[in-house]
Parts: sequence; structure tokens; C-alpha cells
Amino acid sequence: MSFSSVESSIYHQVLTVKVLKENTLEVQFEDGTSKLIDLSPFIGAGWSAALRDPGFFCQVKVEDGYLVWPNGYDLDANFLYSL
Repeated sequence: MSFSSVESSIYHQVLTVKVLKENTLEVQFEDGTSKLIDLSPFIGAGWSAALRDPGFFCQVKVEDGYLVWPNGYDLDANFLYSL
């Protein structure tokens, strides 16, 4: 088994999230890694459009290791970890 296949089989989970500024979050993962993530490139049409509203963006929470918003929009921890 190659390193890349082992790495890709790791499932990350978000432990905590903190809103820092418009469209930017500090996300802490189960392995202790902490990342500053700018979600601006991922906010557009559809379900993510609501995140343009700073008041709504701030309603992010961690649920089952994912980031979720009240409208059901969610972001997978492995996706976030890869950023």
C-alpha cells in the first residue's frame, strides 16, 4: 500500500470552528491541526448563497465532525483539511 492511498483513507473530523472575519474560519481538526480557511471561493449560488450574509455565516456550527449552517449547507472535514 502506498503512502498516498493510506493518506487518502484517513477520515478527518472538525472539532471546533471560530468565525474570524467575513468568509474566514479558524477550524481545528481531531489531529490537532488548526487551519485558517477563507470560504470566499466556495460561496456562490444555490445553498451556499446564504453565506454571503455575515449574520448567517456566523451561525456555523460543528455537527458530527462537519461544518453546518441552519439551511442545511455543510462542508466535509476532509475537504476542509485539504485546503
